[in-house]
Amino acid sequence: YDINELFEKINQLIKQAGRYYYLNPKNTAILKRYSKFTFLAYKDELLKNNDTGYSDDEVKAFLRDYDKSIKRPLKALLREYYRIQYNPDLNFKSELNFVKSSLFGQVSKKLMNNKLVASLGIRTDHNSYSKQMANPLKQLSPRFSLAYALNEKSSLNFNVGQYFQLPAYTVMGYRNSSNELINKNNSITYINNKHLVFGIETNPGNFSKVTLEGFYKKYDNYPLLIGDSVSLANLGGDFGVIGNEEVTSSSEGRSYGVEFLAQKKLNKSFYGILAYTWVRSEFKDKNDFYKPSAWDNKHIISITGGVKLKKDWEIGMRFRFSGGAPYTPYDTINSSYSSIWDINSFGVFDYDNLNGRRLKSNHGLDIRI
Repeated sequence: YDINELFEKINQLIKQAGRYYYLNPKNTAILKRYSKFTFLAYKDELLKNNDTGYSDDEVKAFLRDYDKSIKRPLKALLREYYRIQYNPDLNFKSELNFVKSSLFGQVSKKLMNNKLVASLGIRTDHNSYSKQMANPLKQLSPRFSLAYALNEKSSLNFNVGQYFQLPAYTVMGYRNSSNELINKNNSITYINNKHLVFGIETNPGNFSKVTLEGFYKKYDNYPLLIGDSVSLANLGGDFGVIGNEEVTSSSEGRSYGVEFLAQKKLNKSFYGILAYTWVRSEFKDKNDFYKPSAWDNKHIISITGGVKLKKDWEIGMRFRFSGGAPYTPYDTINSSYSSIWDINSFGVFDYDNLNGRRLKSNHGLDIRI
């Protein structure tokens, strides 16, 4: 491609993405909530705060199609555009081939006249990328849950478990100038996450549900950038486009919070969902102090509702509030040198003040007729 041809292709794909967004209410609802999180479509876990009005399976199938048909092609074109524009002599290519497998089993038992349901499961993962990841015994991840019925409408729920996740493929496939998989040589391994969840659920009516949950998650072996001594979790989406960084599996983090959900399913004419999450997400910096991660919004509120009218008319609304996301400010002194801009085409971040500032809170209201 030449630069003008690339610009035209990018422009066409952006217009296509815009038309795709507003094509129908389903596209708009799902992309509004999950367009930045298409990676969730490739995970086995349930979607958190799925207030789109569509099932997890529908959302994941849609996101996979959107990711393959629009998001990935657009990222590839943008990478090539900036390569030609700012570094035309750069030629980067990396192939990554490995086999991965997993095994899962679960048993459940009802006790105390069916008032208590206990479930025990175990999973293991394996892949051929490196010897650190090849032993399935190192990725054993047991999980255990209890559900106790307080009465016919309410129950207490408890979950505890351990989970393993592969690092991003951009991390695993990064090569140095000698074409070596440098992060493989650094013995990167699976990210480890331990969950603890406790909550109460009640169903006031046949078409309504209210839940309140508290959770704590502990992260180990998270990728840490060697060059800047920064956890990938503190960079968020800024890293995912290229991924050309040397890392080690040495970062630690945690997240904890409370989630409240009130849901009224469609009965006659009205439906609605109210969700509130208070969350803290933190990862350690190079000085071993916890710092806010890129997803530490603190407060998240989502309200979705609608009314079915006669003659197939429907009025719906969706309100979302999100607390300000943390960000790392620029190092104003080093960023003022023209030589820095000649090399990077952007300023230098002040990682001594990692995620030390926050954007303003934001909110939005969508109304659909």
